[in-house]
Amino acid sequence: MPNEKTLEMNITYEILNICRLFDPRAFAFGTTLVEERDSGFDSRTVARLPRSWLTSPLQYKRAKKVRTTVSGELEYTFDINNNSWNDQHTILYHYLAGGRRNVAFYILPAIFTDGEFYSSLPNLLDRTWLVDVVDIDPWFVGRNRHEIHLFPQLRAARLHSDSIREISLLTLEKFKGLVTEGKIGLPIEEIRRNMKQKPKQGLETASKRPRFLLSIMPGR
Repeated sequence: MPNEKTLEMNITYEILNICRLFDPRAFAFGTTLVEERDSGFDSRTVARLPRSWLTSPLQYKRAKKVRTTVSGELEYTFDINNNSWNDQHTILYHYLAGGRRNVAFYILPAIFTDGEFYSSLPNLLDRTWLVDVVDIDPWFVGRNRHEIHLFPQLRAARLHSDSIREISLLTLEKFKGLVTEGKIGLPIEEIRRNMKQKPKQGLETASKRPRFLLSIMPGR
């Protein structure tokens, strides 16, 4: 099966092609391992970028398994909040998006096998779904690993833990519309303010250097 980094690189390229319809200078930005070690997610490298530029944190996930349901639909399973300290979702929700919609997203490719990957090129986004981080309650997630079960044929997804909750999916068409309207992301200045927020009760974190990717649109 294709690894997460392969999916991330190729899908990011396709996302950038969409972003460049709105801003031809859009680019992807990620911290290095050294920067993460020294600065954590409140990276000084982000602070060096112009504060007015729009940015959208993207968290890629790779399906850990796929099965065919009794009714014949494919079901892809993804882990979230599965970093070492189980606080990835809180960081995305609270410290990056600041609880704002259309800022931070989970990227869920319905791709499990090499055959699915090769046959989908060069349009991997046609098999990829987005979930707005704020559509998943951080207090429900807490400090536990959860699963998202994606049903591409039904255009549906469910969050599994002690209970099951329906979650909204963002289609490629909707995402393109939001990008071209300039409604994706926040100015870097606001992201930096969010990073410095005091933790709310029940949203305390322990991670110092979680990984994330930023899509940057400089033209604002």
